[in-house]
Amino acid sequence: MHYKRYVACVVLTLYWWTWTCAELFTAITDLEPLLDTQKIIIDDLNDYVQNEEKRLGILKKQINAYRREHEMAMADIDNYLGNPINAFTLIKRLTTDYEFIQNRIKLGTEYVGNETSNSRDVRYPTEEDLTGAAQALTRLQKTYQLDIGELAQGRLNGIIYSTPLTASDCYELGRILYNIKDYKNSLRWMEESLLKYKKENEDYNFTEVDILEYISYLYYLLGIPLVKETFLQKEKKVYEALCRGEMDVPSQISRKLKCSFLKKNHPFLKLAPIKMEQIYIEPDVFLYHEVMSDEEIEHIKDMARPRFKRATVRSKTGGVMTSDYRISKSAWLKDEESDVVSRVSRRVADFTGLTMDTAEELQVVNYGIGGHYDAHYDFTLKTDSSHEFANGNRIATVLFYMSEVAQGGATVFTELGLSVFPVKRSALVWWNLYPTGEGDLSTRHAACPVLRGSKWVSNKWIHVVGQELIAPCNLEYQREEVMRKLIKAKPRAKE
Repeated sequence: MHYKRYVACVVLTLYWWTWTCAELFTAITDLEPLLDTQKIIIDDLNDYVQNEEKRLGILKKQINAYRREHEMAMADIDNYLGNPINAFTLIKRLTTDYEFIQNRIKLGTEYVGNETSNSRDVRYPTEEDLTGAAQALTRLQKTYQLDIGELAQGRLNGIIYSTPLTASDCYELGRILYNIKDYKNSLRWMEESLLKYKKENEDYNFTEVDILEYISYLYYLLGIPLVKETFLQKEKKVYEALCRGEMDVPSQISRKLKCSFLKKNHPFLKLAPIKMEQIYIEPDVFLYHEVMSDEEIEHIKDMARPRFKRATVRSKTGGVMTSDYRISKSAWLKDEESDVVSRVSRRVADFTGLTMDTAEELQVVNYGIGGHYDAHYDFTLKTDSSHEFANGNRIATVLFYMSEVAQGGATVFTELGLSVFPVKRSALVWWNLYPTGEGDLSTRHAACPVLRGSKWVSNKWIHVVGQELIAPCNLEYQREEVMRKLIKAKPRAKE
């Protein structure tokens, strides 16, 4: 009985397949969609080749590094292996580094098994061996009071015996020492890893953020005080310099900036393009000029005035509260309450290309004398309350300037060294998230105190949900590569 059913299913399947295949050849119109399929295959193959070239480039770097160290070792094996730094790096190359290489090659278990069986005399070190080497190096460093910076450069008591350690080597030392609860030495190696990471341009299986997370937690475990205060003090100095307009965008960035007319995203923009000024690159920050009329501004102000309340911030528990680091008054306006508010939302959709279906209501804010908002992120950090945004994180921010400010009131990005002073009827736009969906820490920004006059702005925060087809996630995006490219602005030289 079961056999008959199986035969029937096979016959029906073959019949359907023959019919559908035959149907493709009955008319040219049936074949035309296949050209689209062919184009998709071409694009996919092209992407695959590019990724493979990148992957092979990384492997070539690894091969060259292995070869250099191997040749140095073979020149004098006893002397090379007698160096504790070389002993550690050799073991690391054959454990964590080799695992990284295997992941890059994407070896199948069968291939690995064949390689292992064909190399009977080869012994691969274990994680235990790596931990032992790290402990031995730390023991020598403590006993002989060796400087970690010197060790990382391959020096023992001022004499160069080996190649310098990489950021990855220092990170692995710090990780191992952390796991065996040697927090003090773990911190010192993580800090050394951070210094090297910022100088190197290599592809590692960890990021700058990973190093910083270790460092911050190690400070906590060791009870080192004033870490947060020190960071905030440094940021405060940058913030104040930016508010005074004393920092310029680095020439490496400014020379690439340009102004243009935005004509894409919506057919209407072809008839009435928007003036677009790019004011930063990676992350991209734009200032769109003359996107709100004086009549619209006055209408929105009139709607907001009777609703104004002291502006609030999110607490650690996910609730709202007033705070000294945000001094202003705000009100929220819904699209359905006014044609003007609805029209502004549609305009935001036009020049961002994003849907407003899950965007927040228009927030109108007024800053008086001394009104400000300290440095913050618009997106939710991983450590924040998970229920904060029902529609996913804030993918983009649109900030409308609705007044001229006599003095002060700039919007400043403390990580970028960027100051944006209010230009009435314009909109400042930036993306808060990487294509992976993770928050872009370089978008940390603040509203400077108003020195003279009154500052009116309105915010439109756009969320991730609903943008899946418009701005799809890209999990292959390498955020650390962008972070390394960030060029820190420096205070303008005094004349």
